[in-house]
Amino acid sequence: MSLEILTMWYNEAFLAPFFLKHYSYADKITLLYDSDTTDNTLEIVKTCHNVHVIPFQFPDMMDSGQKRDLLNAQYKQTQCDWVLCVDADEFVFYKTNENFCYDVNMFLAAHPKYDLFYVRLYQVYRHAYDTDLDPDMYPVPQRRHGDPNVTEGENAWYNKPILARKGLDMHWTVGCHKIEFSTSLTVSPVGLLGAHWAMADPAFAVERRVKNRKARQSKNNLAKEWGNHNHHITVKSIMGEFIQHINDPQLF
Repeated sequence: MSLEILTMWYNEAFLAPFFLKHYSYADKITLLYDSDTTDNTLEIVKTCHNVHVIPFQFPDMMDSGQKRDLLNAQYKQTQCDWVLCVDADEFVFYKTNENFCYDVNMFLAAHPKYDLFYVRLYQVYRHAYDTDLDPDMYPVPQRRHGDPNVTEGENAWYNKPILARKGLDMHWTVGCHKIEFSTSLTVSPVGLLGAHWAMADPAFAVERRVKNRKARQSKNNLAKEWGNHNHHITVKSIMGEFIQHINDPQLF
């Protein structure tokens, strides 16, 4: 059994070491690399043996429709048995008793008859008692507190069908929040967990969301309201959200 991680990045130098450590077990990490990137993301990923970099460039900055099409096209080409499609701030795992398990291959071996798995991604935040992030440590245990409400509002969108067997007649919609398919799929009733690090720490979240997301929305994104959670944010609103969640409960 082999697993490919499929992802697309722009200016992810801060998150890159965490991502590469978390998914170090994967047979292949296919990185669709936005060549407009201005930080040292590329230098970091070149140190990893399992990363395959595919450069591309958006004609008009970040376009979620074009991102969707590129990810789906790459999924169709995979030679691995399974594909896990995630953003740089999404860390998928499961738990056995109290232990974190990162190797998704082991989970798949225990559920061999299914074609598709959902991942419930929790929004995590820096807790009042959390220490600074350490890129030499696995990311998930470093941020275990966050919003427990996963059924209402924007959080409800983060139950994502992002672990798929190769060769399925399906494609992801914008943001990979849903799939469209023309043949029957066997969907597992048991999903995986995920930590969504968009707001894991002010050390990177403010610049990443304001400069690298809000300021790079294409005309198409703005017109269709794709990625609208980044359209109106400010430094003040982001810091206010951190304060609001500073005493969140432990999630996992």
